Amino acid sequence: MTASDGKVYIGSTPNGTLFQYDPAEDTMRAIGKPVPTDTVIWTLVAGEDGKVYGGTGYSQTLFEYDPASDQTRILKSFKSSSKESHIRSLAYDSDHQAIYVGGADVAKLYKYDLASGTSTALHPPEFNGMTSVYDLQYAGGKLFVRVDPGPVMFVYDPDAASWIVNKNTAYNARGFSPLAPDGKTVFYTYYETLPGGAQQWSLYSYDVNTGAYGSLGVDVKGAGVAFGYVQLDQSKYPGWTLVGLAGNSGRAFYYNLETGMIETPELPFPPQFVELFNIGKSIDGQILSAGFISGGGMGIYSPTRNETKHYPQIGQVEGFGSLNEKMYFGVYPRATIFEYDPAKPWNRTDPSEPNNPLRLGQLGLEQDRPVAMLGVEEENLLYIGSYPIAGKTGGALTVYNPDTGKFDVKRDIIAGHSINSLLYKNGKLFMGTGAMTGGEGKLAIYDTASGRVELEQVPVPGKKAVTSLIWGPDGNVWGMALGALFIYDPERREVIYSNDLFPAADYTHSNPRLTVGTDGNVYGTIFTRYVADRTYTSKLFKIDAASKALSILLESNAEKLAQDDFGNLYFKYGSELMKYSDPNLVVQLDKVQLDAESLQLHPGDEVRYSYEVFLERGRKTKELSGAHIEYLSSRADKAEIDPKGKIIAKQPGQAELSIRITLNGVTVESNKIKVKITGPF
Repeated sequence: MTASDGKVYIGSTPNGTLFQYDPAEDTMRAIGKPVPTDTVIWTLVAGEDGKVYGGTGYSQTLFEYDPASDQTRILKSFKSSSKESHIRSLAYDSDHQAIYVGGADVAKLYKYDLASGTSTALHPPEFNGMTSVYDLQYAGGKLFVRVDPGPVMFVYDPDAASWIVNKNTAYNARGFSPLAPDGKTVFYTYYETLPGGAQQWSLYSYDVNTGAYGSLGVDVKGAGVAFGYVQLDQSKYPGWTLVGLAGNSGRAFYYNLETGMIETPELPFPPQFVELFNIGKSIDGQILSAGFISGGGMGIYSPTRNETKHYPQIGQVEGFGSLNEKMYFGVYPRATIFEYDPAKPWNRTDPSEPNNPLRLGQLGLEQDRPVAMLGVEEENLLYIGSYPIAGKTGGALTVYNPDTGKFDVKRDIIAGHSINSLLYKNGKLFMGTGAMTGGEGKLAIYDTASGRVELEQVPVPGKKAVTSLIWGPDGNVWGMALGALFIYDPERREVIYSNDLFPAADYTHSNPRLTVGTDGNVYGTIFTRYVADRTYTSKLFKIDAASKALSILLESNAEKLAQDDFGNLYFKYGSELMKYSDPNLVVQLDKVQLDAESLQLHPGDEVRYSYEVFLERGRKTKELSGAHIEYLSSRADKAEIDPKGKIIAKQPGQAELSIRITLNGVTVESNKIKVKITGPF
C-alpha cells in the first residue's frame, strides 16, 4: 500500500510486523509489531498526512501508524466472540474522516470515527450467514463492499445511511477500482454468460451519480485483482487508461476510457520463489511441493536425479492422496479436487491437450480445505477429510468414487468438528478431528460398509484437535493431539500411551506430521507456536519406538514432512524444500524381480513384462528416473527386452532375459527368465 507521502507499507505474517519502503532512498525498514499479540496484518489503507491504518488477526484490531511520531497505536479491537478473529478489509473515507472496517470469520462491517474514536455497526441483515467482508473501496461518496462466500457486491451510501445495492451476484473481483478520472465511474469484473452461451470475464462499471451498473461487454481474460489509472502516452491509448491484473498468473488488461480499446497481455515477470505450503510423496516415488495461495505451481523432486522440475497452474494443495496409480490433490479455496496421472505429461496450460492434473470438482457444502486424503484400493474409494470456510463450523468426510465420478459429502459427520487426518484398516476408517466450537479433538471410527460412525473418543483430554494419525511400528495407531503423543490400540479401542511432548503447541489442522522411518522409529515435525520474540519455532524430532524417548534432530525451521522410498526425510523451510539424510535410515537397492505374461512365443510376438525393485529392509521403489538400467538378452537375435515394457520374439530358439539396475553405486541384476520361440517355420 502506498501512503499519501509516497512511502510504501507492507504488512506481514507470521510475525505481524509492519515494514516501510522509501522509494526515494531505496531503503526498507521494520517499523515493528503494531499489535504485540497478533501474527498477521491482513490489510492496510492510506489516510491523510502519510498516516497508515491496518487490520490484524487474530485479535481483530485496527491500528494507526503516524510517520510524524514514527509510532503505531491501537485504535480498537472489534472482536466480540471467539468466532471473530480477523479484520479482512479497510477503506478510508476522507469526506467523513472515518475508517470502514470489514470483519472476517463472521461478516461484519463497522464505521470507525477517527475524531471521536467511536464505532458504529453497519452490517445489514443480508450479511447473516456470510463469512467475510473481503474487500472495501470508498469512491465517489459511496462504499463498495465485497462479501463472501459468493462473492457478492453491496454498495452503501454514508450520507443517506442506506444500502443502495444489496447482494448483487453479478460480481467477481478482488475489490473495486478507485474512482475514474471522469469523477463518476467505478469498475469491477464478472464471469458472465453471453447471449450465445459463451462465457467471458467481462468488465463492469458503476455510475456513482445515477446508481446504474452493468456489463461493458469487454473481455479482460480474468478476474480483476488490481485496478489503477495511467496515461500511457501512446496514440492507441489517448487520455486515461484503466489498467489492472486479470487473475493471479501475470496477465494484465489495458482498457482505454476514451476509445474502449482493450488489450490483455501476459506480463514478462521473471519467476519468483513462493513460500512452500505443503509437501507429499507421489506414487512414483517423487516428492511433491506446492506453493502458498499464489498458484505458484508444483515442484516435483526426483530423489534419484537430485533434481526438481517446476510445473504451473495449481493452487494451494492442502492434502495429497493416491488411488489406482493416480494422485489426488485437495486444493484451497473451495475444496477443489484434482486428479493427476504421474505417468502422463503435466498439462495445465495447453487447451489442445487433456488437462493433467484434471479438475474433478468442488466439495461444496461450505467446505474449503481438503486437508486429509486417503485412497483405499480394496474399496476403490477415495476418502477426504475437510475443514470448512472461515467462520463456519462442521467439516466433512467425503467419499469419492472414481467409477461414477461422484462425491458423497457427509457434512458435520462429527458435530462441530473438522476432519484432519485419516487411516484405514479392515473396513474401518479412523478419523482425527478438531473441535471448532470449543471442546476437545476426537478419534472417531467410521464403518465404511454401513456408513455409520461407530465410536467417538477423546484420546487426550484438554487438547482441541487430533491432527496426525499413522500406523505405528507396533501396529497400533500413533497420533498427535496438538503436541501430545498418544498410542491407540484399535482392537481394544483404547489409548494405551499418552505423553504431552510439546505442551506449547497450538492448533492447526495440518500440524504436526508423523512418519515411520526405515529403522522402525517414528519421526515428525511440529511448530510450537512462538518463542520469546513472538516468532514461530518448529522442530524435526524422533521418537524411539520402544522407549518413547524424544530426540530433537533440528531445533527450528522444519515444517510439514514427507519420506521417500529410500528413507530420506523432507520438510519445508520457507520457499525451500529441505532433505534430511541419515546414513542409518537410507536404504539401497536389494533385488529386482522380473515377470512376463508368457514365456512361450512365436517369431514376431510381443508380450508385456513387469518388474519390481526391492530395497533393503523390505521397501520397494518405482523412483528410477536417475538410475542406469540395462536390458539384457543372452541371444538378442532370438529375443530382446525393451525399455517400453515389451519382450519381442525374433527367431526360433531360446534366450535368457534380465534387467540390470545401477543406482547410488549399487548394481543389482534381476532373475533371468527363459523364453522359448517356436515356429512357424
